[in-house]
Amino acid sequence: MKKKVILSAGILSVLCICISCYLFVYGRYAGSADQYFIALSVSDEEVNENDKIEKYCDYLGKYNEEMFVNDAGMDSAEAVVNYNEELEQYSIALSLESDEEVSEEQIETYKMILEKQEFAEIALMVNGEVR
Repeated sequence: MKKKVILSAGILSVLCICISCYLFVYGRYAGSADQYFIALSVSDEEVNENDKIEKYCDYLGKYNEEMFVNDAGMDSAEAVVNYNEELEQYSIALSLESDEEVSEEQIETYKMILEKQEFAEIALMVNGEVR
């Protein structure tokens, strides 16, 4: 009986430590999802599809600008997102500026982040250089 209690307490402790570590590392990403809320104001008139696409393009642009400035430590970021009606996909042109040297590994990470957002086309410029 005593062994079961000690074993259960040990497992519970390890589980709590794992959850704490997970929240410490990934908690800021989970909490940041609330920052990027899209507000589509709907009046008596129906919001047409083009307005929705335009607002979503603006949202994606601002989301990526804030992410690269706040999370990646860039000094500035400017994103232009467009929608291709034929492909029914979005593309992004992202320009990043940093006082520090940006390594090839960091650039590959930035490209991977953009690819995970499933953009059809990605144009990345870092410190004035096309990457």
